[in-house]
Amino acid sequence: KYDAIIAAGHAANPPVAPSGRRGRPKRTKAHNLLLRLDNYADDVLRFATDFTVPFDNNLSERDVSTFSPTRRRPPRPGERWRFPVT
Repeated sequence: KYDAIIAAGHAANPPVAPSGRRGRPKRTKAHNLLLRLDNYADDVLRFATDFTVPFDNNLSERDVSTFSPTRRRPPRPGERWRFPVT
């Protein structure tokens, strides 16, 4: 069923024809998404069969990124103290 949906997407969003200019032709955002979903189908659908795999990658991204606190600066004349959102 997944392959049929991807095939229908490819039929609805064909690749852009070359314009005769040098280099490779630009792809649309929908075509890029279709190619990514087609190439990484096993990874995309893994969360449907393996319930230990999270749907998104937020926790892993948070673990890898470094903590960078924002500095508070004194308010300018006529301005109130603002607390940065972390």
